[in-house]
Amino acid sequence: MLAVILLVVKYGRGFLSNIAVLIGIIAGTGLSFALGKADFAKVASAKAFAIVTMRQVMIVVMIGSLGMFLALGEAGPGW
Repeated sequence: MLAVILLVVKYGRGFLSNIAVLIGIIAGTGLSFALGKADFAKVASAKAFAIVTMRQVMIVVMIGSLGMFLALGEAGPGW
């Protein structure tokens, strides 16, 4: 659905162009559902909240944020 994303970025304005990737994901999911390729059985049987998964996600986010803040600190004026 790269074509959908590129079209939304090129012809969309404002908020619409900011969510181009989300629109591409929705279009791709809709197409795969229409073609019978989407299977949501595992999603339906999954737990609503998993502590272990959320912890791993937060560790990745914190590491990414740390790298960004360190890079910004190096690029800053150095007060």
